[in-house]
Amino acid sequence: RLRNGDRVTVVEKGRMTVFLDKTGATWRLPDSGQFEAKEGNLQGLNGAKAVLAQQGKTVTRRPVAPSTVVTDKIRGGGIRIEPFGAVEKGPLVVQWTKMPGAGKATVEILDSKEKSLWKQAAEKGTQQVSIPAGIPKPGTWARIRVSQPEVTSTWVYILTDQERTEVTAAESSIRASLKEAPQALGLALGNLWAEFRLASKLPIALKMVFDDPESGSAQWRMGEWLEQAGFPGLALAAYEAGWNAGERDGLLQESIQRLGGKAEVPEWETLAAERDQKIAEGN
Repeated sequence: RLRNGDRVTVVEKGRMTVFLDKTGATWRLPDSGQFEAKEGNLQGLNGAKAVLAQQGKTVTRRPVAPSTVVTDKIRGGGIRIEPFGAVEKGPLVVQWTKMPGAGKATVEILDSKEKSLWKQAAEKGTQQVSIPAGIPKPGTWARIRVSQPEVTSTWVYILTDQERTEVTAAESSIRASLKEAPQALGLALGNLWAEFRLASKLPIALKMVFDDPESGSAQWRMGEWLEQAGFPGLALAAYEAGWNAGERDGLLQESIQRLGGKAEVPEWETLAAERDQKIAEGN
């Protein structure tokens, strides 16, 4: 992660691409040279020049965020509901993880004013149901609620034709520009999907960027995407997972605290750091 003022030096015909979070742009660096991150841009030093591989996409038809706070558990207690966030088109196929000891589950779709649009009891042993076409209408947020019997819920949104056209065009452009740089491609796609609130696709991008999607740095990135997509509760869970996995960056700590969480360093880790410092000082 480059911060303002950080420098990158390329030597011995290295091959590198740099993705800038602030602008969403991807740069290819030449065989050698030094570059500095400055105000969301990458500036070459002493005549060095980077090549803009992919300009950050400007979203004009981004879906608005859900306006109602969901009070039920969202993917809580290890229970997952898919899809969540925006999806490119219907009809929806809802899937969920079974709660231990649960029998039949009931699936309900509600609009943003809590009016029931559709409700059905799933067959015993089933963890998937198909929702009739047209529910919910494209361009509107709805809530998927699964009761088994404890309630778990999340938000879903079907893109309009105009939104789907824009995200498809942007994705095609990104894939064409970054096909030879898979990690940069994953970062760019994740950023795009987060902008369009396509939250269910974010794990795909994460696996393109990180060898271990459960690592601290990977979960930190997932948290940023989920927050960008309009899911602060899920973002906080990912941030905390990143912290608990050992990521100790101050910016991650700030994100956790900003969303109401706690980023505490275990006592054993503090003692180990103090021990290592004393050893380094020769004491």
